Amino acid sequence: MKKHLIAIDLDGTLLNSKSLISAKTNSFLRKLQQEGHKIVIATGRPYRGSLGFYQELDLNTPLIVDNGASIFQENDSSFQPYLKRIDNSVLVEIFNYAKSNINTAFYSVLNELYAYQIQRRLDFYFHLNEQTKIIETPFLHHLPEAPLVMLAIKRPFDEHFEDYIATNFQTEISLRCWGKDKNNGVYELIPSGVSKGKAILKIAEHYNIALEEIISFGDGANDVELLSMSGHGVLMANGSDELKAVSDAITEYSNDEDGVIRYLETYFKNK
Repeated sequence: MKKHLIAIDLDGTLLNSKSLISAKTNSFLRKLQQEGHKIVIATGRPYRGSLGFYQELDLNTPLIVDNGASIFQENDSSFQPYLKRIDNSVLVEIFNYAKSNINTAFYSVLNELYAYQIQRRLDFYFHLNEQTKIIETPFLHHLPEAPLVMLAIKRPFDEHFEDYIATNFQTEISLRCWGKDKNNGVYELIPSGVSKGKAILKIAEHYNIALEEIISFGDGANDVELLSMSGHGVLMANGSDELKAVSDAITEYSNDEDGVIRYLETYFKNK
């Protein structure tokens, strides 16, 4: 059997609703790795929120974080790390424009998380918990360049913010909306031109794995490129309907039912 590159998103895909990897999933992925397949985590989480799961699975592959803006070599020293950052001057300009309408913002660099005006009720969007070490800051002006920034923008200013980014920073910034409620529009800023899909192709090239041997799993809007650019893109049963058009298959089971590995068990059984 040809060796495969298996790219897996974390939240809503590999992790269950308690943000855990089940023992069954852990065991099966370790087995696939021992057989020579390459298991790669591809997540929108920052490095600090992803490394623990990577270590839990005892992976030996690069780690994709920040929605593809960062690829860390971790346990494969032969892989050249990839880091794309948003120029700090761009972030300062955006921050100054929107400052009076920012409810909260988070800025992650490796293991450090900087926050402007913390609002704990928004922790869900930012993958935070009580153990997360947060450095409160006036924000941006003297910080390192970032791979990813999350902002909660007051409504209805959020619509002006979207227009502002599209008009002024189309070549520098990709803007993704993660959701809106009556008070906030929650946005992610990442460097233009990066995606999980492009990141996984870099890793496939490194391992000399053909496109048709790349299997990817995802559930949300930031997985569109991952699924569409892989040879076999698989949408989770609990995933967003908007991804159906770019998926080759849909799992029978959700992330709370070990959907990823139950799909892989059948897939490899039929090979």
